[in-house]
Amino acid sequence: MIDRAQHEIDMAAYVMTDWPILQALTRAADRGVHIRIYLDCTQLAEREPATVFNDLAETPGVEIRIKHKASAPMHLKSYQIDGRLLRTGAANFSASGLKRQDNDLIIIESADAAAAFKRNFDAQFAKGETLPAHDAQ
Repeated sequence: MIDRAQHEIDMAAYVMTDWPILQALTRAADRGVHIRIYLDCTQLAEREPATVFNDLAETPGVEIRIKHKASAPMHLKSYQIDGRLLRTGAANFSASGLKRQDNDLIIIESADAAAAFKRNFDAQFAKGETLPAHDAQ
């Protein structure tokens, strides 16, 4: 799905360590797709970001924000593509979440569903903190 994006991807991720997803997002940004990612701050604090994450964070057209540390965890695992597709479910964007755990993953082709997610995402993203430069190096 990410490789078919043409205009925009808005992603909310509690965990985002799956290399194929990070690489697909980087390819999308390289094609001119605007990427916005909203992450839970505790996940970045627990491990040093991998090179593939740093490559994504440094790609033009990619904007990453994190939820404030003092607030409750941001536990979403969803994204919308081009205002027409919504991917949501329990699976984290990690190798174990996508390949080894019993999780649901739902893909909805609906402009209404994508718009509903985008409204919530826009509100959360606006409150987020810009990813510090040292976390993207």
